[in-house]
Amino acid sequence: MRLTNGIFSWLSFWALLSAHSLAAETQGVIGHDLRSGWFKSAGQYTAALEIRLAPGWKTYWRAPGEAGFPPKFDFSGSHNLQDVQIIWPAPMLFGPQDMWSIGYSGHVVLPLIVHPSDPHAPVELKLQASLGICDDICIPAALSFSGHLLPDSRTPDPKIIAALANAPYSKIEADLRAVSCTFSPSDDAMEIDVQLSLPPTGGQEIVMLEYSREGHWVSMQLPKRNGRMLSAKGFLHSDTGRPIGVQRADVNITVIGSNYAVEAGTCAP
Repeated sequence: MRLTNGIFSWLSFWALLSAHSLAAETQGVIGHDLRSGWFKSAGQYTAALEIRLAPGWKTYWRAPGEAGFPPKFDFSGSHNLQDVQIIWPAPMLFGPQDMWSIGYSGHVVLPLIVHPSDPHAPVELKLQASLGICDDICIPAALSFSGHLLPDSRTPDPKIIAALANAPYSKIEADLRAVSCTFSPSDDAMEIDVQLSLPPTGGQEIVMLEYSREGHWVSMQLPKRNGRMLSAKGFLHSDTGRPIGVQRADVNITVIGSNYAVEAGTCAP
């Protein structure tokens, strides 16, 4: 079974999780459910994870920013499941500039595109989610979701439809005219400088670079804007030392502002 997006590994997260998961759920999470969604003619399901946070609490996007817990999802207890893709609605920025994070507040719906092994049989979906949630402090929460997805369920769910509609803008929608990336090796990382010809997305903007290969992560500096031009610098790190053989097409770029977010594509020419 292959899982797409949102699969992270962080040992310190699990250490905190064992000590604080119960407190996190009672303090910050009002409730959580699996929305079973509907079956599509293409042989896949559209479902969703629904999380209701207490007032003032937030949780993280797939890449949490400079200060935050990356989310982890485990579908290994499921049956008749071939593949799951998590669809991330446009997130927001929160926290001070030197400790900024990216995520959601209040009522969170994360759509799932579920591919069954046998499209004619129900899917028993079982999920363990480990999420960081924040109020004045940030602590981990361990949440369990379960339910059945049925082939005769054909009515679209309005909550899932709304979450899908809250996607980041495409290049065309955002009037993104050009993207360029420059790669420069340093002592222990690969420096990536990105230039985007993009109108302002509102307020303090963040450019996030994500590398799709396991064992790598990117640390970002705050971007700089000059008219249409948005400049960002990131440092790609590897568990085994300086990254070697970096593939441009595996570097994904997302711009997040206070008004909207933009999926800017990759560093591939």
